[in-house]
Amino acid sequence: MNEREYREMFTLEDTYWWFVGRRAIIRRLLRQLPGGGEHRRVLDLGCGTGANALMFTEFGSVIGLDVGSEALRLAATRPSAAWLTEGVATRLPFRSQTFDLVACLDVLEHVADDLGALRETRRVLKQNGRLVMTVPAFSWLWSEHDEALGHFRRYSHGELLRVLRSAGLLPELTNYAICLPLIPAVILRLMQNLVRRPERGAQTKHLLLPPSLNRLLVRYLEFEGRWVHRHRLPFGVSLVALAGPAEQLDTTPPIP
Repeated sequence: MNEREYREMFTLEDTYWWFVGRRAIIRRLLRQLPGGGEHRRVLDLGCGTGANALMFTEFGSVIGLDVGSEALRLAATRPSAAWLTEGVATRLPFRSQTFDLVACLDVLEHVADDLGALRETRRVLKQNGRLVMTVPAFSWLWSEHDEALGHFRRYSHGELLRVLRSAGLLPELTNYAICLPLIPAVILRLMQNLVRRPERGAQTKHLLLPPSLNRLLVRYLEFEGRWVHRHRLPFGVSLVALAGPAEQLDTTPPIP
């Protein structure tokens, strides 16, 4: 991501329905884990401009890692107790079995070697640690927005399962998320692709909404967060997953 995209993220991350609602889904999912997440060491992998790291402090001591120096500069201005460091997902600067929880929210699609990044994630997870992650769903939703953000891919449900298992991670839960907004997202992406001007260069497309509609979407995603860990959602703009080291995890069979 370029510096302009980081600055836009920093401006929107605390209020825009997508970011706020996604945090609500992840927060709800993590609260279902045994022990409620107390006294955990947490890695926010690809922490961006820091709003997620601030949320993860509810679950333990947090280290935020990102490849972008501008992202870390912006993250450092937040009132967060997270410790920030620069690094890449495929060569994490931590000892093996360091973290109880690794969060990777809309990060893996930015990494050319996604399998290598997940293998590193597995290495730094403690025994019975957990990875919680989101990725963008459906390759047919690919648009200028993905190009501007530096995405390499969007994932199908099967592709996400395969790369997790290939990295030695056992998926406990995989599900679609941000379900109902998929329909307007499809319409918006089609319109953007039709009117795109290649000479301008790729740009992100965060459609700013009236405050009342923004709040309504946040409330909807808070409600959706109650469903993600219990019920299969048929589709969504994102995929969410919870996984742990395959040979160490003591759990029920994974949800297919």
